[in-house]
Amino acid sequence: MEVFDSTAPWPSNNQSYSGTRDIFLFRLAETYLIASEAYLQAGDKSKAAERLNAVRKRAAIPVTKKI
Repeated sequence: MEVFDSTAPWPSNNQSYSGTRDIFLFRLAETYLIASEAYLQAGDKSKAAERLNAVRKRAAIPVTKKI
């Protein structure tokens, strides 16, 4: 994997907001869900629930007390 190294001005020289380079987008909620799964697999259910509930609270879904 390479670091994004474009030196072109934004927007590009042809005034288009599209490009040919890939970018990485990662949602914070996805990070919390990955952390929740990792805590659960490690046996730490309280931290797993904490991370899961952060996502559920943001989405206006009732939080869970048990996993």
